[in-house]
Amino acid sequence: MFRGLRRGIVAVVIGSLLAVGFSAIGAGVGQSAEAVDYSGFRAGRIISDDQFYNGAAMNEGQIQAFLEQKVPYCPPGRQCLRDYRQVTSSRAADEACGPYRSAGTETAAQIIAKVSLACGISPKVVLVMLEKEQTLVTRTDTTSSSWAWKASMGYACPDSGPGGSANCDSQYYGFFNQVYNGVRQLKRYGISSTFSWFPVGRTSQIQYHPNTGCGTKSVYIENKATAALYYYTPYTPNDAALAAGYGTGNACSSYGNRNFYGFYSDWFGDPNAALTRGAIGVKYDALGGFRGKLGSPLGPEICGIKDNGCYQGFQNGVITWTAKAGAWPTWGAIRDRWKAIDFERSPLGFPVSDEICAAPDGSCYQMYENGAINWVPGIGAWDTHGAIRARWNVLGFERGTLGYPVSGESCTLPDGGCYQVFQGGVVSWKGTTGAWETKGAIRARWGGTGYEAGQFGYPTGGERCGLAQGGCTQTFEKGIMSWTPAVGAWDVSGEFASIWAGVKAEASPLLYPTASAECKGEICTQRFQGGVIVKAGQAKAVPVWGGIHAAWIGQGGLSGKLGLPISSERVDNGKVVQEFQAGRIIWTSAKVEIVVN
Repeated sequence: MFRGLRRGIVAVVIGSLLAVGFSAIGAGVGQSAEAVDYSGFRAGRIISDDQFYNGAAMNEGQIQAFLEQKVPYCPPGRQCLRDYRQVTSSRAADEACGPYRSAGTETAAQIIAKVSLACGISPKVVLVMLEKEQTLVTRTDTTSSSWAWKASMGYACPDSGPGGSANCDSQYYGFFNQVYNGVRQLKRYGISSTFSWFPVGRTSQIQYHPNTGCGTKSVYIENKATAALYYYTPYTPNDAALAAGYGTGNACSSYGNRNFYGFYSDWFGDPNAALTRGAIGVKYDALGGFRGKLGSPLGPEICGIKDNGCYQGFQNGVITWTAKAGAWPTWGAIRDRWKAIDFERSPLGFPVSDEICAAPDGSCYQMYENGAINWVPGIGAWDTHGAIRARWNVLGFERGTLGYPVSGESCTLPDGGCYQVFQGGVVSWKGTTGAWETKGAIRARWGGTGYEAGQFGYPTGGERCGLAQGGCTQTFEKGIMSWTPAVGAWDVSGEFASIWAGVKAEASPLLYPTASAECKGEICTQRFQGGVIVKAGQAKAVPVWGGIHAAWIGQGGLSGKLGLPISSERVDNGKVVQEFQAGRIIWTSAKVEIVVN
């Protein structure tokens, strides 16, 4: 046991306590044996974490008023805690406490308030520790040289050894030294891996008395605060000690943790009172209370947040409540994500369900007023909401082609657009186009043109697949993308896209594009499986396909004697006719006739 940094005196003669201080073993002094009710004492939960770790529970003025209420009058020639002053020293911040900045000569109330805030331990706890160790809060018999000021918190005064001052390390003498180091140690018990023999959430064997022959008690330690008290004073009261009030039990009785509970209860009320209440309390109990996933409360319920909501913090998460959404917990990675997007102030609002983890892939999700957060091993937790979530829904959520989200929504695109990345693609949204997914080869082709900032703009529909040749197409603000296994992904933009779409795209004789548009001077062309579209200068673009296309190419195409097409093909008396700059081509299934002007 790490007893070198706690205090306990083995004397049991009450009168001797005035000289050598309060103890783990000595009974109470200056209190009526009937003053305290120990019926609520729980060895595994002496005080709640929220009360123990509330460093702002009392300010300097409240502490001073409390000390004066306990000792209204300090006799002449005596030095009482209410009037105590000492020159202090500044302390740098460390893993347990924030910085302590000395103001020179400080009162006991100042010291207690500042150390409590720096280390995050309640001033109420400090006052009780001072009383149980040296009766410093209530005693009026001390002088400036009394031993009680040297070992005020019993810090660095182990149980082992000859007893009294011989047990204590003189480098820690002095009221400020004792309070700072004792409070810091109480904080360290809850954060340092060095202290592991009273683990929270497990049963430990705790001695009744330094005499090992008195035996041990099996104690399920429920929270960090109780573990800290046992590290400081590693004994639990037996039935005789509890039955004696503040009096003496039997030879195997110890009193340190009994008296802590007694003083705290008498002075400040139930150390475990008001842990949870109302709808939050009902939900907390339904989740298993302190034995559940949330653990112990860290503070009282706080109200006045958005929608007149309330929340309460616990060791491993938070429960929030509003009249509309109800009371629901958040914890772990899903809560971390909710925090990252600003909790209930985010587009998600409040949670409206428990975290649900029933998927075979080990994933979890939680529903919120305006969306959800999904968590997946190896991917993390990401939120979805609004139009992008609605589109993901249409596609079958994670069971669809997109899979799970792998990022949050980002709204940094041109024209106020947003996007979100999923395992199988991306959903983009703009107010005038809506939310549409892009994926695979078509998305890669779109990316090659600059995505939303490129010449094609935003998608205006989803992929249409299962088309001829196993192909897919997708429309964009300024064009169309297509893909087939045979020719890959290509884009059709501008007037070419209008022409292709106007002749039913891949269902037309043109079939699918096999290249992007190319321009030489004022003449632009785009090749398709079944033909070509040609545009010259300001003239309208013209498609050429099928037998006429084959005949035109046979005549040299653009470089041939017919030159540019100047109209789309037409049917004339059962014959297909298309006009060119220098003639026409007349096609039937039986023959092809080329007429040159």
